[in-house]
Amino acid sequence: MTQELVHASVPRDVDGRVGFGVVAVTEQTPPQLIQELSAMSDLASDETNSVGWARHSYVVVSAAGRSHAVVSRVGGCGPDYSGRANRVAHHVVVEPTERTQTSPGVMLRAFPFDEAVPTVGRRPVGPSLPRPIALPSDVPPHAAAWGRHLASRLSDSRTVVMVTGFPAGGALAVLQALYSAFGPERAWKIQCSTRPGARFNPNLPMVYAVDGGTDEAQIRATHPSAQVVDLAGPPPADAAPAVPKPIVQGGGEPRGRAVVPPAAPPAAPPGPAGPSGPPSRSPIPLSDEPQLGSYPSRPHGHRPMAASSGSRGIEPGLITDIMIVVGGTMLLSAVVILASKAL
Repeated sequence: MTQELVHASVPRDVDGRVGFGVVAVTEQTPPQLIQELSAMSDLASDETNSVGWARHSYVVVSAAGRSHAVVSRVGGCGPDYSGRANRVAHHVVVEPTERTQTSPGVMLRAFPFDEAVPTVGRRPVGPSLPRPIALPSDVPPHAAAWGRHLASRLSDSRTVVMVTGFPAGGALAVLQALYSAFGPERAWKIQCSTRPGARFNPNLPMVYAVDGGTDEAQIRATHPSAQVVDLAGPPPADAAPAVPKPIVQGGGEPRGRAVVPPAAPPAAPPGPAGPSGPPSRSPIPLSDEPQLGSYPSRPHGHRPMAASSGSRGIEPGLITDIMIVVGGTMLLSAVVILASKAL
């Protein structure tokens, strides 16, 4: 079951503590995971005073002896009960059995994150997964091609990528387009964030989708080796969808399917020996069973006699019979001659 946790400053949280704490959490959530999600809730920025400022992220965290896919929104919500700056951090832990139904890009853009402090309490069931929503028309046309280009380079690496060149406020739509191109097998292995400051797994790739300005400068300072992808520019040549190459036979025109060469005609009966020597034998198959599309092979070493011009070949069995008859006749003649001499 997918689980969620909301963290903010309240007069009394679910455990009775005052100040920043767990406001709402799904029952049966492991304590180690609650601790990890609470640590991820701090914006670590003075911008918490700005209502509407938010950071969306997808990261992989380790807690309670396993890895967890966490989709989050952390944003300022104005002053708390005491007048101090407050923020709401809403984390959704997507279970492996439910990841096939969605993607980090869809979750970040379509999930109804809490932007104001909700009612304090434990929730008996987890949240429902959102239904996919269509991409807006202002998504850069090369976003999908760039996603295909990045997919194979990010799935098994620790690369940090900064994506720029999209309309202001369009980071979530760009991430949805990129994750759609990543494919279901790679999507949950690639982390992302719309602003710097998110805690993420350093052993997995990270994609920042930023509008520019101070966020871009901070990412460059924190990750000097980060690769920059400008969606406004054309994607590399290898980002185009793979198109099967037509099969061309003998230099002819391309064809839509493989051309099977015609089967060789059956070998003609061996003729008389010519200048090039006697007729050659067919190779012996690896099994004693006749091969499909061929004739049964003769025993190893057996070779038919060449037929004389204008006549049919003599079968080997007939030759043996003739030799037996001739030999028997000669032996009988010798016996008769010896008997006449004895008389």
